[in-house]
Amino acid sequence: MLGDCSAFIFYGMERFIAQFPPSKIAALNLDDCQLAVLVDKSQTNKSFRHQSKVDVDKTNTLLSMEKPIQTAMLLSLSGANCVCLNQWNATSENNAATLNTFMESVLENGVTVGQAIRRITNPTLKKPEPVVEELSPVTPVGKDGKGKQKESTKASASRARSVVPEITPIETPSVVDHAEDEGVGGEEVVTQLDPAWCNMVVFGLPNLIVT
Repeated sequence: MLGDCSAFIFYGMERFIAQFPPSKIAALNLDDCQLAVLVDKSQTNKSFRHQSKVDVDKTNTLLSMEKPIQTAMLLSLSGANCVCLNQWNATSENNAATLNTFMESVLENGVTVGQAIRRITNPTLKKPEPVVEELSPVTPVGKDGKGKQKESTKASASRARSVVPEITPIETPSVVDHAEDEGVGGEEVVTQLDPAWCNMVVFGLPNLIVT
């Protein structure tokens, strides 16, 4: 089934390569596979105990082949052009949110695979709001048309300048500024970083578009 598809998604518990032996993956012809998304490494107490019992009988070489980078290399050597996978263990909720964000980005928003992974690693990204330009009203030209036309042109130009805001550089708060703010009584708002944001990475071509 994997050899006949143009893309496939694995969503399951523990490691993907633990479900499919590396020898079978290496024997596959994945030249037609453009994208492989592995939302794996979801771990519970039950799955951890089961996987630990299975890993006892494996050799060190086989266990080393089940690491994320080796898995991506194995799929790439078999023919997959782009591989997206997790680097470490995650919860089922994090994997579900990751898959939801990825599918929404590539299917509904039509972005590339690399941009979808970027949105996963930085959930605070927002779409830029469209800039609405205000049109100045047209003033009628009287008998002395030239003078009034020049005045209306100057007025419209001044309105256009007032509409466009000036861009000022944003200063990054330093430790000294933060200490001064604490002395005054102010509090600095810091975004809580989640390790799950940086879990999924992309290997291969990041400019693929799912159609």
